[in-house]
Amino acid sequence: MACEITSGRLDFSCKTNVGGLKNLYVLKSFDKTLKADSTISAGLMSATTASNDVYKFELLADGNTFSEENEVSRENGTSLFAQNGAFVLKRQDSATQDLLEQLSKMRAQVIIEDYNGEFRLAGLENGVDFTIATTSGGAMADLNGYNIAFTGKEQSLATYIAPALVGTGAAFDLQSTDIDPNS
Repeated sequence: MACEITSGRLDFSCKTNVGGLKNLYVLKSFDKTLKADSTISAGLMSATTASNDVYKFELLADGNTFSEENEVSRENGTSLFAQNGAFVLKRQDSATQDLLEQLSKMRAQVIIEDYNGEFRLAGLENGVDFTIATTSGGAMADLNGYNIAFTGKEQSLATYIAPALVGTGAAFDLQSTDIDPNS
C-alpha cells in the first residue's frame, strides 16, 4: 500500500444525514476466513462466499454508540484502529442474561446498522470482545437493563457492507430466534 492519498473531500452540505444506531447484528461464531472469502474494495464488502448466521439486537434509544479511534506510533511505525461500541438493552430477564453471559465469553464479529441505512462490520480480522453490566437505577424511572460494550483493534476502519448482504437468506443470514423481554 502506497503512503500517499489520491483525493480530497467536499463538504457535506445537504441536511439528509442523521446520527444514531438502529440495530446491532452479532455473527453466531467468529469466522476467521471471512475477509479472504469476501470481495472488499475501497472499504466496501460487495460480495462474499461466506455464509454466516447473525442475530439482531434492536437498539431503540439514544445511548447506543459506535466509534473508531486511530492509534499511531511513529516510533514503532504502526497505525491501528480501536473499535468501540456501547449499547443499552432495556429490561432485565433470565433469557437475556444467559445470552449476554455467552456473548461475554466469545470472540465475535459484529455488524452495526445506522439510521442512514449503512452497515459496517467491526472485528473483521481480530474480532471484538464484549463486556456486560447489569444495572437497575435507584429511581422508578431509571434504567433497568444492560449496558453492553465491545472493543476491538483492527488494521483498517470497519468495513462497509452492501445492504443486500444482510437479511433473511442473505450471506449474513438473519435468524428469527428472538428474546422478547415483554413476555
